[in-house]
Amino acid sequence: MKKYIYDVFIAYHGTYSSDGTYDYAKDLAKHLKNVGIIPYVFEEGGSEDWTDTIRHIQESKCMLVLVNDNIYTDEYGRIRKTRPNCEPYQLYEEIETFRSLVNAGQVNRQTINFIYYGDKRKSEDEVRHFLMSLVVDIGQRLNDVIGTFTNPEVVVKWVQKAVVIALDEKIEKVTIDINDIVKQITDNLMRRECAVVIGPLLNDNYSNFRPDDKSGNFFTKCHKLRHEKGDIALRRELETLSRHPVHKNIHHIAKLPFTSYLTTVEYTQIDAGLVEAEKEPVLITDSSSIYGLDLQKGEIPVFEFKRTELHLDDCVMPEGLIYDILKMILTGKKVIYLGYGEDYKGYIAISNALKKILGSDYTIQNNIVVLKSNGMPTIYDDVSNELRIINLNVEDFLGRLITSKNFSKSFRYNADDSKFITDLFNIASTPTETQAIELFLSQLLDDLNRNDLELVEIISKADSNCNNLKRIKRNFNAFEKCWLSIKSDLFSNPTRRKLKKIVEDYKWERHQVTNGIKEQGEDFSENESGRSILLFSESLRAIEFLSGTTDSFQKQSQLFICECRPKSELPFRDAQNFCDLIRDSNCMFSKITIIPDMTAFNLIERGIVDLVVLGAHDVLLSNDMPVYFINTCGSSAIIEIAQKFNVEVIVVAEKGKFNSIESCQTASDDDYDFEYEISYGHESTIYDEYEFMSWAESQNIDTQNIGYDFCEFFRGMKLVCENDTIIAEDNNIRIKLIDDTK
Repeated sequence: MKKYIYDVFIAYHGTYSSDGTYDYAKDLAKHLKNVGIIPYVFEEGGSEDWTDTIRHIQESKCMLVLVNDNIYTDEYGRIRKTRPNCEPYQLYEEIETFRSLVNAGQVNRQTINFIYYGDKRKSEDEVRHFLMSLVVDIGQRLNDVIGTFTNPEVVVKWVQKAVVIALDEKIEKVTIDINDIVKQITDNLMRRECAVVIGPLLNDNYSNFRPDDKSGNFFTKCHKLRHEKGDIALRRELETLSRHPVHKNIHHIAKLPFTSYLTTVEYTQIDAGLVEAEKEPVLITDSSSIYGLDLQKGEIPVFEFKRTELHLDDCVMPEGLIYDILKMILTGKKVIYLGYGEDYKGYIAISNALKKILGSDYTIQNNIVVLKSNGMPTIYDDVSNELRIINLNVEDFLGRLITSKNFSKSFRYNADDSKFITDLFNIASTPTETQAIELFLSQLLDDLNRNDLELVEIISKADSNCNNLKRIKRNFNAFEKCWLSIKSDLFSNPTRRKLKKIVEDYKWERHQVTNGIKEQGEDFSENESGRSILLFSESLRAIEFLSGTTDSFQKQSQLFICECRPKSELPFRDAQNFCDLIRDSNCMFSKITIIPDMTAFNLIERGIVDLVVLGAHDVLLSNDMPVYFINTCGSSAIIEIAQKFNVEVIVVAEKGKFNSIESCQTASDDDYDFEYEISYGHESTIYDEYEFMSWAESQNIDTQNIGYDFCEFFRGMKLVCENDTIIAEDNNIRIKLIDDTK
């Protein structure tokens, strides 16, 4: 444990000015001594010199800087960095000096804590804004702001708390292994939880390991080399790469499965690399062009420093790039900066610009990978400047950030932003259509309550959200129908008030749908003592049906929840989501078993399962009788085996998903009655696990996943909606499926 002599080091500004805080410092020291806290007050001049100051800071458990509002400020009310001739002292310069001393001889940076003695009318937010630029520029955290000195007891209590924290602090040097670097970044990339900023120091030096090997990307090669030849070989290659970077095109960057933002002055190399990858560069030369950016498939945004230099205070950085990185951070993505050189000036510029936008509460914690010419790659964190891996964590800050004035002035969501899609997949990794509709309506109401969006912007944003989700979930027809119906109701009198009333009515109606489905569940279970129920593919409506059943039915029933492998890119993820829905619905099912998908057939055949409950994306009816429905791939096989062994099947869906088969196009082929267009949702990713996908790619093996089944309602199957339970009859309708995924 470090040996301390003083409890607190007290600094101030304006030693020789009556407008400074020197007198406050001496007064505070007296109060602290009265309660047994040992202070050290910095004294400029006399026997004190900067060498002694370094030692006194190191010997103190925590540090306070006393400030007031007698500081020269700019037009925005922030502390000026430059000293005007009329001012005898300058806070920025003095605190900047203390900042360099605070960390002298220490591994971990000590926080500078500010106490504000000034205008009593200033709120805490105003004080934080007052100090924001100072704290950001010198790279410190604004830990606490204490009010005026009219109540010294508040300051004393705070110091007592800070001293205890300082005593408990452990100063440890963090070290990492190169394998950890490669593994963590690789995992984040493959989970698509991060974005990448290719920094200006990089230019065209980011290259493949060998000039004669064009296959794969940088991270694939790292993993492949480590797998085939071991850690030593990987280290040797990285060292060689760092010392002698190979100048090659950067075509492999465009192939990465995440968003890459190339910031460079090397136009020719960028263009050549993207063309080789069969991608098109989209040149961003105007700060506003990012807001209207509508990237088509295969296009990569390129921000060019040489032509786009927008000054954010002292940071030279394209504004569009800064705001787009900010959007990545706010949607929970990690940002990785890749660059060559002994320093990381490009990242510092990005970091400073973000801090000026977000304010002093924001501590940037992103990964910076700098390939240094003198050895191994290192990862920096701009707070501690130490060798360690940091995970981005801004959850605690986001709540206040979204409503802050600084945020709303600096960053505005545009019509095509991805907030809806991001929020939806934060609710669940495989969200249901019902969850999508609920979130869509809630965010639409939020936008209507905002004063900075016009009605046309709100409608355009909703259109964009609807189209974006339909690209991902092509069978979410009820979701699309919901928005089209709202727009249709709005058409005759398009006003903000009317749209709000329509959305509120829709939300109320959907609440009634939930109640109605629960009532159907209660009616179903009244004369039932308990069932052995198979659940396949997460469905909110199926859970609502089960949650409406009687308590005695739930207590005596057993649930078998399938893994739902085609839908879930991770083992049992869909089943876990199902369990979460059951828990959140306050059901009383206590006997719950998760099973692999193929086990379902065995359980049905052996008579262990006597009821199958499914949801649906689309339901086709003929003369008000159910004939077909769309659900997750695997549903059709489960229905057929259930029919074979006389196991009851219930499909739960709201009426908003009902469609008349007679409205479909008449089939041109005499062997069929109607034609129906379906998207089976072919995807290449069948398993979200990097090593497996890398192995398949290296062996030139394709992978394929299929999302949906077109299922038939057999005689006796039940369709449950909000106000009825319909029993299917014999189905004689012949459907010709038009597969738009081929």
